Amino acid sequence: MSSKTQGGKTPFVSIVVPVRNTERTIETCIKNLTAVAYSNYEIVFGDGGSTDRTPTIIEDWQKKDPRIKLVRVPNCPNPGTARNAAIDIAKGEIIAFTDGDCAPAVDWLDKIVEAFQLDPKIGGVGGNVFTLRTREKCFAEQFSEDFHMLGYFGESRYLKEYDLASQFITTCTAAYRKEALQDAAKVLSKRTNVTEKEKRFWEEFPFTQYFNPWFLTGEDHDLFARVQKAGWKCYYRKEATVKHMHRTTKKAVLRQWYWYGDARPHLLVEHFPKHLRIRFFSRTLLGRFPIHAYINFDAYHLLLVSLILLALSTVKNLVFPELFANITWFPWLSLYLTYSILGIGLLTPWSATLLALIVYSFNRHLKRFIHIKSKKRRVADALFLFLMNTAFVLGGLRGCLRYGSFTVSESLV
Repeated sequence: MSSKTQGGKTPFVSIVVPVRNTERTIETCIKNLTAVAYSNYEIVFGDGGSTDRTPTIIEDWQKKDPRIKLVRVPNCPNPGTARNAAIDIAKGEIIAFTDGDCAPAVDWLDKIVEAFQLDPKIGGVGGNVFTLRTREKCFAEQFSEDFHMLGYFGESRYLKEYDLASQFITTCTAAYRKEALQDAAKVLSKRTNVTEKEKRFWEEFPFTQYFNPWFLTGEDHDLFARVQKAGWKCYYRKEATVKHMHRTTKKAVLRQWYWYGDARPHLLVEHFPKHLRIRFFSRTLLGRFPIHAYINFDAYHLLLVSLILLALSTVKNLVFPELFANITWFPWLSLYLTYSILGIGLLTPWSATLLALIVYSFNRHLKRFIHIKSKKRRVADALFLFLMNTAFVLGGLRGCLRYGSFTVSESLV
């Protein structure tokens, strides 16, 4: 299981890259991949049905570099399926992953292989992510850089057992031993409740199911959890870095995090028993429950709830005072809506409390960007982080309807 080989040779590594319509970034990605200093590797692209010039660009590079391979997966439903097809033809003892909008550092593979050599039971290694700006003035890219999007802080370390709120290995900078991937696929194959829809899917896409093909997003969470269930350790190596060319519009970033949130209920059902898990800031309560339920409450949720209550109380006094005065069937809500920052012209105890909570929780958002010198930029980033959190939580609520669980996702503050 060790990444070391006899005769002092370096282990052969296959870099797997799923792509689909990545014409904007694929040239930069390939330039960086072919410039990696590690000497013993191949690059396997899994194209999931691109309609732009992505496959053509890869084929042009293939003519110049024999290490590059391309497998096409028409009508591919998700990146996980494209990765599965690429892994099936990969020859590496270690399978590394990045994306078509990423640019790995020159020593990226060296740092990953060094991490595997620390312990033969390390089955997966993750790295750090930084932002590669492609436009001089682009708020979405600036925010991603300020937020350290998809990246982690802290020193290199072993990763804890998978939890929805814990660090995991993201596939834009990741590597697994081929043996660990095979063990993870066995965990998935042990499922007994296979539907007819799944059987038809596997007939159309007959690849080994290393990545669970039923995850549109969150497949990297799922793989990380299954590798650990198979008995392997996972390690974070901060020096194994890639630069990510993130989304370039606010709408695209919000959409990305909406679908990230959508995966949370699915992950809850796949990897946790039927419990009610309540996480209040840093404390977690756990109890038996008839369905999978995960409720997180921290600075973002405090800000959201405080804003909603303040807005309701204002509407009550200014717009519908008589209507709300007759709400006797909901006594506690009627009591809360009795007070208003507007309507009576004075700051009441209730509205003052709400304002204090809003200031406190928004300040927590601002602290996420304490390293940014410009106050105006910090405020803009904090406001967008609030919107991104909202998209993330709304995606989680949508997923609840699909998977029969209840999730109020953790915030990103």
